[in-house]
Amino acid sequence: MDFHVHSRFSVDCETDAEEMVLSAVEKGLKGIVITDHVDFNPLDPGCGKYDYDSAKAEIERLKAAFPQISIGFGAEVDYSRLWRDEVAETVVGRTWDVVVGAVHSVNGIPLELRKAYEGAGIEAAITGYFREVGAMVEDDMFDIVAHVDIIKRYLERLGFRWSRECLLNEAGPAVERIASGGRYLEVNTSGLRQEAAECFPGVELLAVYRNAGGQKLVMGSDAHRSSDVAAGFAEAAAAVVRAGYRGRAVADSLILS
Repeated sequence: MDFHVHSRFSVDCETDAEEMVLSAVEKGLKGIVITDHVDFNPLDPGCGKYDYDSAKAEIERLKAAFPQISIGFGAEVDYSRLWRDEVAETVVGRTWDVVVGAVHSVNGIPLELRKAYEGAGIEAAITGYFREVGAMVEDDMFDIVAHVDIIKRYLERLGFRWSRECLLNEAGPAVERIASGGRYLEVNTSGLRQEAAECFPGVELLAVYRNAGGQKLVMGSDAHRSSDVAAGFAEAAAAVVRAGYRGRAVADSLILS
């Protein structure tokens, strides 16, 4: 099951949800969750553009048209303490099957912008990012924590020199908090298709989650094209095993209940 797929209701995706569903059917998936962006950052081009009613109507249509596959109506909600109240109002006031929480900024500056790392420096940006992740987990508004260490995508993309040790040290407490809070952690495979060349999170943080008692893993491709639905799932499953999950524990942990 692919728990993280976008469609044209995300500002950065041009693919119809039906194309995503057809791809999932062709690949033999049991289910798919369409999780379009719900953005609040005024610096994000998608801020305020999510059309809940139209997105919901489209997913309901697809559920009726494709009874052979489970189709979830989800959302990837952008979190920051700067717009926490707006997030809470939106999540409480809407009904989704699955709500995915994600952090995409540091101090309100999108991670893809160099100025997010200027001034205090790279390590401070990493620290600030994972503090936001920790705050998001504490707020308890989401079913799944998405691409928990996605900051490494942008550190690589922007050509920064950064310390993996620093990232793991800062990420560890946030990941342990996800586990102790009984939250689902996404194994996001988009990193395999990008500069990071590994899942979000990588094996080390998956092991941290496991050692902290975390058993709730879900797979998400973060697909913005139909060809990327479930992409990298075999590699991600292998990473989960390398992190110490074994046998039925792996299969059972990849089902959201």
